[in-house]
Amino acid sequence: MEFFKKIKQKNQAQGFTLIEAIMYLAITAILLIAVVEFHLTLGGTASKLSASIDTSRERRMALNTIDYLIRNADGLFKEGCVLDCSDFDASPPVLGLYFDDDSYLPGYCVGSGGGVTITVDGKRLKMQCYPNVNNASLSACSASAGNAYYLTSPNVSISNSSLSFSTSTATSTVGFLSIITKLSVASFSHSQVDIKATSTATSTVSLRNEQLDGLIAHWRLDESSFTPIYDYVGGHTATCSGLQTLLPKKLTNCSGGAKDFEYLYSDSCNAGNADDLNFNYSFTISAWVMVESFTVDQAIVDKEASNKGYKLAIDATQHPYCQVCDGTTCANAVVLTALGTTDTYHLACVYDRDQEKITLYAYGRTAGALSSGINTTDTILVNTNSNLVIGSSSYFDGVMDDIRLYNRALSSDEITVIRSEGP
Repeated sequence: MEFFKKIKQKNQAQGFTLIEAIMYLAITAILLIAVVEFHLTLGGTASKLSASIDTSRERRMALNTIDYLIRNADGLFKEGCVLDCSDFDASPPVLGLYFDDDSYLPGYCVGSGGGVTITVDGKRLKMQCYPNVNNASLSACSASAGNAYYLTSPNVSISNSSLSFSTSTATSTVGFLSIITKLSVASFSHSQVDIKATSTATSTVSLRNEQLDGLIAHWRLDESSFTPIYDYVGGHTATCSGLQTLLPKKLTNCSGGAKDFEYLYSDSCNAGNADDLNFNYSFTISAWVMVESFTVDQAIVDKEASNKGYKLAIDATQHPYCQVCDGTTCANAVVLTALGTTDTYHLACVYDRDQEKITLYAYGRTAGALSSGINTTDTILVNTNSNLVIGSSSYFDGVMDDIRLYNRALSSDEITVIRSEGP
């Protein structure tokens, strides 16, 4: 005000020269511009701060919801012939979780058991419900979708690459699986880049009911050629001798073929002696078989020699047995029900060192569950240096399919899930 008062006094006294007038106008313009820029800066900073707060809040709520769902899920959303319904490499990635009921979910989501998938849809985080779906169903992942819930508001944006899932055991206990989630949320800026905000965070949560599958070898036996046969998990390629017949149809209902082992041709496949095939604790062997004749003791998976190692086989009296050897003697779990030549069977040998027990599950596709063989024993497995052979020394006469080895003792429920992939 003093500045303008002097201008007025000078004007009254003697007026302005042209140069003075230009200088006064320039100074006034500079002051006005400074005031305007100051107000714009304050406004932009406030908008930026507000956008950052809103975006961080959205990210925090969305990530907390994902963590809550993982923590309370009853496991991964699975189906037969497929490891699970998640696809972490897709764009956008998909996480599939299974729930026994709606106790931890909003409204009507899974009913009496079903799955939820979490992914990006239209730049928003979406949870899709799949109600009343048996997790062992062959069509679980293609079941009819139910209610959908959005975990972020329309005020923020999530691109396909802003969400990622991965698995880890770094923070897990007793072998339970952890899911790592990384989420980046951005605010809509309406083309005003200066006030755009992003918020990124990563979390790791353990699935309370989901152990690492422990699958170390999986021979599907569906190759178009007769040798070799490939391990699709652990790389234990097996070289076969004999093996004259290739069947186009699997014993399970999954796609692919099976292998027909002929006793007369001494058919067998040698998978070598890799360290991880020499189990140092509990293990599980799973296989589908259709026996054509019972002439001698027939091995399905054989890594036994000199009372060391393990074996899954069928004896000459048509009874399947699971064998674990301690270097001196071998303990057997034998199924007392004899197998027939007109049915397809799923056999699962489980050695549980913690429970000091060997269990052999046998299930006929038409006969149903057979009496399980159980041997409560303190036998401690001692490994042999011999190779693991499929259709071993005594050979096997019949069809084999889908042979799996796990480095832990599977539960009866997990055996049921594997078996359900067939019938």
